Amino acid sequence: MRKLDRKKYPNGRSFDTIREFVNCSEPTYNKMRAICKASKEYPEIFGHLVLKIDMQNRYGRCKIEPVWREFKKIQNKLLVTLYNLEVKLGREVTKKELLDNFTESWL
Repeated sequence: MRKLDRKKYPNGRSFDTIREFVNCSEPTYNKMRAICKASKEYPEIFGHLVLKIDMQNRYGRCKIEPVWREFKKIQNKLLVTLYNLEVKLGREVTKKELLDNFTESWL
């Protein structure tokens, strides 16, 4: 197990320590964090992306860009579905309605 140098960031942010352990830059860390957060909220839609990150990270430095591009495509499709449903129904859409319509139309 890799040892962390706590003296490096005594009053710093905790994500600096995490980034050092994961061995990635701040933008890469933020992208990974966004994907993980989305996968917790919508595991049916974004869950497979976390597995892709994990598989790519096993072989050294993580290549997040292909996974990030796929995440953004799915996210944009989700927003389009949400907008179309709200226009069609004339009200706010529940999470269940969004997931049902999204999986039918995009996946």
